[in-house]
Amino acid sequence: MMKTSLAGQNPVLSLSSRFVANALVVIAFALASTNAFANYLVTDGTVVGVANTSGNQTNFGVLVTGGSGNLCDGVYIEFPEADAPNKEAHARAYATALAALTAGLPVRIYNYVDATCSRASYIEIRR
Repeated sequence: MMKTSLAGQNPVLSLSSRFVANALVVIAFALASTNAFANYLVTDGTVVGVANTSGNQTNFGVLVTGGSGNLCDGVYIEFPEADAPNKEAHARAYATALAALTAGLPVRIYNYVDATCSRASYIEIRR
């Protein structure tokens, strides 16, 4: 049977090695979870209002009621152009919001950045 002994080991080196290893794990986790706070803002909600801008900025707003997990119930969800992949995707999101309002179909809205109501960029009409 082999015995392990701490005699002759440098405890400072051992401590610093563990620190470095733990730091690398934390850094790897942080890099892997850059979108950890992104979230669906609403699922199967009903669009009851669409505004072509909010705060006179290059964005539009969508008012959604009901649905499950509605983090923005009673508050306009803002879609800033800067958070869209490109201008065309932003224009399609606006058209999708108008179509959902007109047809009365439920929507899912997602924020890729965080879980606030001010940086959405994805809207999907559901049936």
